[in-house]
Amino acid sequence: YLRGGHTYNRASVAAALGHHDVSVHLLQQAHEQGMYLDIWATHLDPDMRLLREFGPFMSFIEPRG
Repeated sequence: YLRGGHTYNRASVAAALGHHDVSVHLLQQAHEQGMYLDIWATHLDPDMRLLREFGPFMSFIEPRG
């Protein structure tokens, strides 16, 4: 029932600690667990602000056709 919320929170902590690779990996896991993530959802989250210049994060959240 968490739909990846707990994993998303772990990703936020990892981002705050500067572990950007770990954070992106956890975001991918959260998405696989059912959490809806897109550029707007992550743009509104101040914890994800730390990842906005990180290439793998931007690749992960960019829209796919």
